[in-house]
Amino acid sequence: MKQEGTTTATGQMQRLSDQALQARLVQASNIARAAGELALNYFNKGATLDIQTKGAQDWVTQADLEVERFIRRQLQSHYPEDTILGEEYGLNSLEDDQLMWLVDPIDGTTFFLKGIPQWAVVIGLAIGSETLLAVVFEPVSGELFAAIRGQGATLNGHPIQVDPTADLSSGLVAVSSSVKLGGATSARMIERLVNDGVMYCRLGSCALCLAYVASGRLLGMYEPLVHPWDSWAGELLVQEAGGRTLERSQGADLGRPGPAIAAAPNVWDIMGELRGI
Repeated sequence: MKQEGTTTATGQMQRLSDQALQARLVQASNIARAAGELALNYFNKGATLDIQTKGAQDWVTQADLEVERFIRRQLQSHYPEDTILGEEYGLNSLEDDQLMWLVDPIDGTTFFLKGIPQWAVVIGLAIGSETLLAVVFEPVSGELFAAIRGQGATLNGHPIQVDPTADLSSGLVAVSSSVKLGGATSARMIERLVNDGVMYCRLGSCALCLAYVASGRLLGMYEPLVHPWDSWAGELLVQEAGGRTLERSQGADLGRPGPAIAAAPNVWDIMGELRGI
């Protein structure tokens, strides 16, 4: 496959042509839909799933494992020259300027296990720390969010954008917490939001939170500790929909988890203030 070379802020990187990116987005979308159907079959089984514990409030099911294996097989079949970073099976390998797929087979496993339809299949494509395309598929509703860098974001093929004018008094903010970090920062944010008369919620999937910011359903979101497979795809959705996210140096990066903050332009500064940055 022909690739075009360009210079970016992070140095020399190969970048796929627009046509090649479009083709990969179509392929990633098809894979995500098929993976979503597989995951949905497990979701409907509920309590019959085998569950393993990775840590406090951190589980993996046979569904996570099988769905990621399915996605990996599909990606490797179509793009054997690429590498893959997945939540359950880690990173294949990584060479300089190599295209890398990021995979979260079921983002929101806790909600998935409890039968709550707040989970998603997430596939992204990156080079270095730059995300090139994103797919976030919610199988229960059939909603597929997608984006290519520089080409906007869509929901089931229709353009989406953040709410450019709304303020916190007229919208909804998602706030999460981390067992590993404790709940102090999240609690302070919630207290401030409530005192200011702002509505907040807690969703089970970082990727869906970001997709909901991109589509204007949420004005902002905060997750204290995520990994690239949780956030990179959704952050691209927000950016392409006109919203703002943390710089890579402030959030999750390869080999290092970090926070995720995203918001519509009008509330970006307030979200940072609420977190204390």
